[in-house]
Amino acid sequence: MRFLPLLLLALSACLPQSANTDATDMGMAVSGSGSAGSHGGANAFANSLPSVAYGENILVQEDRTYRVLGKDGLWDVFFEELRADGNGEFLLSLSAVAFDDAPVSSIPNMFWTDLYATRGRYLVHFRDPHLGEDNIVRFSYSWNEIPGFNVIAGRKCLQYRAESRFGFGSLEIYLDNQNNHLLGWKRFDPADALAAEMEVTSVDFAPTFTNQAWSQPLASERDYDPLNDDVLLGITPQPAVYLPLGFNQSRIRFVDAERAFGTMVPNIYFEHYTDGIQNLLIAQSRLLTSPSPQATINFANRTDLGGVRVVEGVAGARQIYVIGSLPRQELLAVFGAMD
Repeated sequence: MRFLPLLLLALSACLPQSANTDATDMGMAVSGSGSAGSHGGANAFANSLPSVAYGENILVQEDRTYRVLGKDGLWDVFFEELRADGNGEFLLSLSAVAFDDAPVSSIPNMFWTDLYATRGRYLVHFRDPHLGEDNIVRFSYSWNEIPGFNVIAGRKCLQYRAESRFGFGSLEIYLDNQNNHLLGWKRFDPADALAAEMEVTSVDFAPTFTNQAWSQPLASERDYDPLNDDVLLGITPQPAVYLPLGFNQSRIRFVDAERAFGTMVPNIYFEHYTDGIQNLLIAQSRLLTSPSPQATINFANRTDLGGVRVVEGVAGARQIYVIGSLPRQELLAVFGAMD
């Protein structure tokens, strides 16, 4: 049940219980030199960024290949299918997998099929890059159009590159020259090494769906109401003291897990931060066991899962999760300042 609360973010962030999980005695050390972020003179940036059509928002059926570099330096490949009706309903499913540089793919077992069924909303909304407001993106990234065209799924694509001004890596995106549909992207780490990429391999902009079951949140989610929701949470959430440079709060939400699953799955408070491209999620819930008399943080479990990193642990009576694709030390710094 360790990662179960993450399933219930309306982002449906089901995360696999991987062997790549380790615990460390982090104490209260906080590294890095960030701030709560500010747009500063971002409005001085001229010219608009391209308008991107994301698969989950349009009528489309597409096959996609997602590749991510694992901790062992080998590539894992996921062959996905995205269906969307253009009215907000979508489904991301998994058709084949190839782990650890395997030359041949195989049909995913029930574990991986179910995993996509539960974490698909997270993968679509938070793993796949989405551009935020122009001024936020330009404050955090230098933005350039790459000359020339690329061809993806038989369609000519415009190419763009965004490089973090704060050392958090870079992103390349590939947009259909006719309708700006996002047909591919590449994410590079701070050393400019490729860390993950997605490419559409076939696309149909006029599909017909019959009796299609769409992705659904596992629990209801709404804006957080501090006057009433602290009682439902059983805790008083604490604000983030440290945030990486460029990150600003986007929204605060409440997940009503207990209504759907009973009191053994606590309600969740979470904050969403973004630098205009990358996402940072900080979730808090009550402990299901009695809190330790020691109120400070004394451990953090760290997990790297398919290009998404998770740091989770206990501070006083609160269970805390920090989720994102930022370097591990940044996530640890955010977590370490949550006491």
